[in-house]
Amino acid sequence: DVGLLMVNKILQLPDECQHAMKLLACVGSSCDETTLSMFMRKEKAMKIKTSGKRARRSAVENEDHFLMLKLAIDEGLLKKEGTTYMFAHDRIQHAAYSLIPESDQGRMHRHIGRLILEHAQDEMLDHVLFVVVDQLNRGQKFITKEKDRMELATLNLKAGEKAMSLAVFISSASYLKAGISMLDEGHWEKYYDLSLQLYNFYAEAEYCNGNLFQVRKVTKTVLETATKFYDQLRAYSVLMKTLSAENKLHEALEIGMGVLAHLGKQLDLELSDKSAIKIHFIKIIELVLESLGDDGSLKLPTMEDSDALIAMNFMSDLVAIAIFSNQDIAICCMAQMIQLSLNYGVCKESSFAIACGSRMLYGIGEFKTSTLFSRVALSLIDRLNCKEFLPR
Repeated sequence: DVGLLMVNKILQLPDECQHAMKLLACVGSSCDETTLSMFMRKEKAMKIKTSGKRARRSAVENEDHFLMLKLAIDEGLLKKEGTTYMFAHDRIQHAAYSLIPESDQGRMHRHIGRLILEHAQDEMLDHVLFVVVDQLNRGQKFITKEKDRMELATLNLKAGEKAMSLAVFISSASYLKAGISMLDEGHWEKYYDLSLQLYNFYAEAEYCNGNLFQVRKVTKTVLETATKFYDQLRAYSVLMKTLSAENKLHEALEIGMGVLAHLGKQLDLELSDKSAIKIHFIKIIELVLESLGDDGSLKLPTMEDSDALIAMNFMSDLVAIAIFSNQDIAICCMAQMIQLSLNYGVCKESSFAIACGSRMLYGIGEFKTSTLFSRVALSLIDRLNCKEFLPR
């Protein structure tokens, strides 16, 4: 058995070397030297203050641990590439980790996480965030104080946000779910903002993972528990997208229209009056043409009204949904978005609305005006730096 052979080889090393390998095994198959230096110290040195002789003593003990890692490298158990120490093989890491009694593993993970958190400077915390949260999560059953549990919930929120920004959605959902599990009974009353953030981000992460059942469950909790309409908006948004993905387009449109009505930005037209919709569309096109400068661009300020910005965001989603199910709603939303842009100024979604107008103009044979609208949309993309609206 290769694993047993590796265990026996590690047991032949000095105790200090074994301890250093166990610590490294706790954080994974590899770890950089900077992070290691934050927690790789003897148990008796963990509470030593970094001043005077004690600081020098801590540094010496830290250096001793790196000397022990060098011994493991000489034995072929570890490798070092640049400033990163790594196990020569996954089986060696597993063997080193197996030497930690199961009853002590959680406590060791918790202790490593706390040491890194304690020694990481503010600017360094983001670099080690995933390591800290992973360690504390693995030792979470030994974290019992409410203050410490809420701190870990907050760290999981930060890790979930960071993972989402890196498009690592499975990890993001895992961190956010762990953060929710840290919340005590009555958390919506005691930690409302933290709870709202965790649930909203978790719903969005699970949507990205395609776990639509979980999205429905989480958004239902938010919509039933949030105390303000504006606190429900992110849940409504992700629920709309979820219903659309489930091909429940009518339900998705109803949610979006309800949000617009609550904002006082509901569609002005009777959707059954097709002639009125066409006349309104032509009127909006004329208003845009009248607003163009000599260089063919829209000389409008940036939109700042918060309700208008929210409405623009929801209407852009409504257009994307309605284009496949109800063309009249799509046209009305597009026209309303352009009208809001003319009234309140432009935002990122304005470029999308103008581009939709270009598409519709092309469809009715207005090729010259369609081309002009395309150029206006592209100029807004450059001005507002919203490259996400460009085709991929």
